[in-house]
Amino acid sequence: MAAKAYQPGEPFQFQLIIKTLLKAPLIYSPDQEIVYRDKARYTYRQTNQRIHRLANVLETLGLSQGETVAVFDYNSNRYLELFFTVPMIGAVLQTVNWRLSAEQLRYTINHAEARIIIINSVFLPILAKLHPQLETVKTIVAISEDGAQLETDLPLAGEYEALLQNAPKRFDFPDLDENTKATTFYTTGTTGDPKGVHFSHRQLLLHTLSNAIAFGSYNTIGRFRSNDVYMPRCHQNRRRWVSSLDLKNLMSQHEAVLESAAIGIPDEKWGERPLMLVVLKKGFEGKGSAEDLKKYMRQCAEAGKLPKYGVPERYTFVPEIAKTSVGKLNKKQLRQTFTS
Repeated sequence: MAAKAYQPGEPFQFQLIIKTLLKAPLIYSPDQEIVYRDKARYTYRQTNQRIHRLANVLETLGLSQGETVAVFDYNSNRYLELFFTVPMIGAVLQTVNWRLSAEQLRYTINHAEARIIIINSVFLPILAKLHPQLETVKTIVAISEDGAQLETDLPLAGEYEALLQNAPKRFDFPDLDENTKATTFYTTGTTGDPKGVHFSHRQLLLHTLSNAIAFGSYNTIGRFRSNDVYMPRCHQNRRRWVSSLDLKNLMSQHEAVLESAAIGIPDEKWGERPLMLVVLKKGFEGKGSAEDLKKYMRQCAEAGKLPKYGVPERYTFVPEIAKTSVGKLNKKQLRQTFTS
């Protein structure tokens, strides 16, 4: 789109939109490489070309401004490409937390009204179970990271790299309003369904620039300099998090359980893992076992009520669970008691 021609004295209306972030690297560092593990290396010039190709792919697939693209993938070059491309054409990028339970995944994708799903082939079995319950998804694009044959019964529109290779190299990105919605993601609900949050182009651009300024403000190793390029954040938190309330609610549905609580205790591998504290109902004392409860929680995970990684390994039977003066769980006391 041609730039606006300003008249003498007319104030310059500069919109803080994501596509402006590509100008500096293409001018000053076009041959600087972006590296994804040991799998892919692209210069900024090549990345820009892939962004244009991807925009043409999405347009061909029928994506319109304001519609949502949900992405299941690791932190990869593709995530970076999508983080630019989807907002730049005026659509919304949904960064899907694939560690959520099946029920939470279904809810977030439907709530975001995702039209297109772009998914790493590793997660296709998860999507296969969800697909019949997805209300707005029309198109699925799969990613074959190692070039392996895609084996799925899902109706695929194509494979990511193959679609890019056949797409035109140039796309005319629109000049959007800086307050246009750019990305959306969902928190893990602790008191109900996950909550949706979105960021505008302006918010993401200001966040990127403020971080660049902060990192370049001190003369230290790792500071940013004029020949560095800072890209928008497309990070997915790799810590495995599970709601203690979800664990408590599920455990309380077991026929032998009168009351339960989940607290985090130190773990050598993960930093922290849940410990289930369980009060049994009268008549069940001495009959239930930790292995019975673990089996029950595994069944909950298989039913999509809980992420599989969220199944607690440790269960402790107690006569009562400490509470505060207003009847709430006294988690501070519980942690002190069971982590000492």
